[in-house]
Amino acid sequence: MKPITVLHVIDTLQTGGTESQLLRILPRLDPGGFRQVLCPLQMTGSPVGVAGDGVETHPLGLHKNDVLRGVAALRAIIARVRPDLLHTHLFAATLMGRAAGRLSRLPVVTTLVNTPYAPQWRIDDPALTRWKVEAVRAVDALTASWTSWYVAISETVKRSAVRHLGIPADRITVIPRGVAPEDLPALSPEEVRQVRQSLGWADVDPLILNVGRLVPQKGQRHLIEAMTVVVQRLPRARLAIAGEGRLHGALEAQIRALRLDGAVRLLGDRRDVPVLLAAADLFVFPSLSEGFGVAFLEAMAAGRPCIASDLEVVREVAGSDAAVLVPPMSSGALADAIMTVSRDEETRRRLAEAARIRARHFSLAEAARRLEEVYRRVAGRETAADVLVGAASR
Repeated sequence: MKPITVLHVIDTLQTGGTESQLLRILPRLDPGGFRQVLCPLQMTGSPVGVAGDGVETHPLGLHKNDVLRGVAALRAIIARVRPDLLHTHLFAATLMGRAAGRLSRLPVVTTLVNTPYAPQWRIDDPALTRWKVEAVRAVDALTASWTSWYVAISETVKRSAVRHLGIPADRITVIPRGVAPEDLPALSPEEVRQVRQSLGWADVDPLILNVGRLVPQKGQRHLIEAMTVVVQRLPRARLAIAGEGRLHGALEAQIRALRLDGAVRLLGDRRDVPVLLAAADLFVFPSLSEGFGVAFLEAMAAGRPCIASDLEVVREVAGSDAAVLVPPMSSGALADAIMTVSRDEETRRRLAEAARIRARHFSLAEAARRLEEVYRRVAGRETAADVLVGAASR
């Protein structure tokens, strides 16, 4: 039987949890059973990773808001590639992919990656007015029936999609994000010292790391504010934030205004996050809203003691004891948690071990296997084993 051809349509291949997860999972799909084709709407700079040998790439070179041209370009690629199904990732690609799939009479799988219509999504972000969010939600809901099957990255995301988009729960398969042990380096003490030295902080304690896009949703301004208290009590504490986004200038201004120039650093877009994790003492995840939290999971897998916002999805990922949870938007609670964990070696050891154990529940290999089941189901190639496993997972 010939392989199932899957055409992946995604906004971009630049830094982000969705992009990195897609590029990591493609090489783990059975090459004998599936042919993978990538179609990013935009292709600028270098991608977050490589998808592996045998993965064709057809960049469209379009702006994500150029919907009509995007649909036409996608239909032309469909005619050349002749896929069995489309798999869409992120909003613009999903909107274009749904329309192109409908016009080309192809089934569409859509990955749901966040909870953008929940009220907390708009917190701290004046750009997201209620009417703008509602307009996007209306378009999303109107075209939702053009997707044949949905993959949600968490139970939290699934519940949000059912509530805000009216998608039937039995059309959504939850496949959590995953990590792979081989992606996590083990650094010697000397290598840790070299990483810290490269940041300009050869002798720090603790080195606190945050990884995420610089957008209001990620809550970095509250973490920076917390550092004003932390450095008073722990003068050698330092915070590194890896990521880029529209708040870069505002966060830099906040750091200067709070006189934290020597204690807090924005590292920009980094491709060596596993190395930074290995060199960090603590990982702090102050998000206000998340669909899963890939950076948080990677920090857990690396055995970093974690402090995170007390969100529904964070509890879903961390379980009962793999992180210290604090109220979102509370710089005081963040500061208290950082100081408490930093001063207690036994707490750090317990959190690190619990995080490693919990992270083992989230495997990239298992995510790939379950995605293969979805593809076979949607393409009409479902096996008896797939039916049984699919029924159990739903």
